[in-house]
Amino acid sequence: MKNRNTARRMLGTTALVSVCAMAVTAAQADTSVIDIAEQELFAAIEELSIETGTPIALNARLVSNKTSKAVVGPMSARQALVAMLDDPSLQVEQRADGGLAVVPVGHLNFVSQDANDATDLGELVLGAATPETGTLGPPPPPFAGGQVATGQQLGVLGNRDRLETPLSTTSLTSEFIKNTQATSYYDVIQILPSLQATTTPNQGITNFNSRGVQVSSADITFNGTSNLFFDTQPTLLGIERVESIRAPAALFTGATSAFASVTGGTLNFVPKRAGPENVNTFTFGYQSDGIAFTQFETEQRYGDQGQFGIYFGAELLDGDTQLSFGERFQGSVALALDYEVENFRAAFDLRYMEVRQDGHSREIFGAMGPDIPTSFSADTNPNQPWAFIDNDTVMAALRLEYDIAPETTIFGAISGARHNRASLTGFPSFIEPNGDFTTNVGSFVDDGNTNFNIEGGIRSNFQLGSVSNAFVAAVSYGEIRQRFSFVGFDPADAFTNNIFDPIVSTPPPFLATDPDFDTTEGNFTGVTVANTFGFLQDQLQLTLGLRYQDIEFKNFDGTTGALLNESSGDRFSPGFAALYRISDTFSVYGSYLEGLRNGGTAPLTAVNAGQQLGPVVSDAIEIGAKFDFGSVGFDAALFQIDDVSTGVDPVTNVFGEVGNSRIRGLELNAFGELTPNLRFVGGLTVYDTEISNSANGAIVGESVAGVPDFVIAANLEYDIRQVEGLTVTAGLRHQADARVIQGNEVEIPDWTTVNLGARYDFNDRITARLSVDNVFDETYFNGTTFGELALGSPRTVRASVSVEF
Repeated sequence: MKNRNTARRMLGTTALVSVCAMAVTAAQADTSVIDIAEQELFAAIEELSIETGTPIALNARLVSNKTSKAVVGPMSARQALVAMLDDPSLQVEQRADGGLAVVPVGHLNFVSQDANDATDLGELVLGAATPETGTLGPPPPPFAGGQVATGQQLGVLGNRDRLETPLSTTSLTSEFIKNTQATSYYDVIQILPSLQATTTPNQGITNFNSRGVQVSSADITFNGTSNLFFDTQPTLLGIERVESIRAPAALFTGATSAFASVTGGTLNFVPKRAGPENVNTFTFGYQSDGIAFTQFETEQRYGDQGQFGIYFGAELLDGDTQLSFGERFQGSVALALDYEVENFRAAFDLRYMEVRQDGHSREIFGAMGPDIPTSFSADTNPNQPWAFIDNDTVMAALRLEYDIAPETTIFGAISGARHNRASLTGFPSFIEPNGDFTTNVGSFVDDGNTNFNIEGGIRSNFQLGSVSNAFVAAVSYGEIRQRFSFVGFDPADAFTNNIFDPIVSTPPPFLATDPDFDTTEGNFTGVTVANTFGFLQDQLQLTLGLRYQDIEFKNFDGTTGALLNESSGDRFSPGFAALYRISDTFSVYGSYLEGLRNGGTAPLTAVNAGQQLGPVVSDAIEIGAKFDFGSVGFDAALFQIDDVSTGVDPVTNVFGEVGNSRIRGLELNAFGELTPNLRFVGGLTVYDTEISNSANGAIVGESVAGVPDFVIAANLEYDIRQVEGLTVTAGLRHQADARVIQGNEVEIPDWTTVNLGARYDFNDRITARLSVDNVFDETYFNGTTFGELALGSPRTVRASVSVEF
């Protein structure tokens, strides 16, 4: 669908972009009074072209993620364009057709001088740029302030402008990631009030709640593709965007291979690509209590029109964590290649990551009450020095796109990953008011887990009479192979510990052994068809979609390879949405979407032990509004989630669907520039939850465990005008009380953390950053829907210096 924000989204990559006025009404050399405010550079060039009637051609990469200078006063279009760019790496050239071209310094013929290259279609368009039906290329550009983007990717549906997306989303940019000095996505999601971390970076894995529904690392998508990550801690190296999509994702990405539900949404990682300029960046830093961090990134572009790009990054993090006897190692590399010629685009990603946590933290399951102790030191570790978790992952993904006609693209992708994991750990449980808790011991091995995906489809934008259509049809196939062995929970190994006076127990033996055969095989086959109908010149948009998903699971004996059990099932997952553009800056919407997940395996204690449930369906409805005030964006949404829970029925002892949770909420988010030197991102989420159905009738009507009554999160950046290059930052997160577990009245106390920081830019090439998270060293817990208590992160000091060359 062609919408008003096509040019702003700037989906073009190496193709030449022609920005043309409706008619060339004035000679380029003529002087006119120009008044164009500071804004996104591409949008400013559009405005200049309209005001002066001058065609302006450029490569979209050249202005990706850049801000213009304000130009005011009598001047020619060329003079205004030069002032607007204020970039020594770019120059303005005169075109043979009387227009202008923006080209890199030293590339005198980067843009053809042929007048036919600036095709006049009667309105501002992207000319020969990558069409809306493609996804490879620069992602939607940042909003004012640079912390949040103007759009995001919705799986097979492709990139969507924020104001034309009928669900709640936030796309955090690499600039925001860099300035928070994040080493895991735990550090990033703290700014989103609808997301609550349920583990910490010191645990070796990272799970979180999205709108009160548990999400695991394995539910995260990579460039719109699911079934690639494992239950580990994905690195942010080489990640351009972390996109929070707060809605069921079955229609967009299909089923997840994880055991968590994604009815409340998930995250999408968008990988970096080489930018228009060749640049190298070296970062070295420190994180308390003794972690050293180094990172190197290089972006290089080759070809006479920059059609081939290479991004390479490597990082190493190692040292003592803030927790008692904790040590953390994280090493990763990322390679991203992209290529474009005429109507063909390709991108290849190769990533490797290893994370090891010695003395890693663990959540505590349950609490005896009536109160949860929090007066102990925030750096207390409820686990043991001998506990560890070791993960490594290698991932590869190839994505191709070919424009078979204007506004029609066929696409395909193939991807795979291999994961290994081993752990020896304590499992703390049932903390008492005096600090006592019981720890069981277990060890497990995931050896050679593999994931594989293949997908293909077509996106096409076309007109039928007065109705526009944005159509997509796609097929996908995915499989997982797992070798899992767990040994633990021997009562003889259990011991009592105390959160106020921790003890160190005797190191137990590592008992888990590598299975000889696969223990689980899963296959996922899906078909998606969706169309967005645009009425009244796209002012009213109706999206109808349907996904068919077939899931098959088999469980095997890891020693003999014998088939233990198998299950299969299929589901249709519909999606409906309506969006109305009240104006260019204001839209309202409503949607109904379904979440689809693997139902899990019946435990050994169940009558149907080992049985797979197959696909489980939950759903969500949402109504909302989105505003664009130019330099400030504001989103509001009301949502209701009906999340199906699985477990063992206490009466029949059968594992299956045993209940429903109803989660209602109000979500308010704001971001942008409040003033030219003050940036803001944050919001408020208020929850109203209850167990609406359960095999245990005693808990019906109770609030959902782990979900606070409300969450406030905010982050401010202020440029000190008296000291050029100096920026100070402040952040806050407050979570209200939450129930620990169903069946009792014990609550997680409310808590507030405050973050402070500063950075200083030396000549735009060297940046020093210093921040302190949880300044007041607050001791606090995050809860989960499973009744776990995850100890929060203590005071953390981060310092780093980045050098570009």
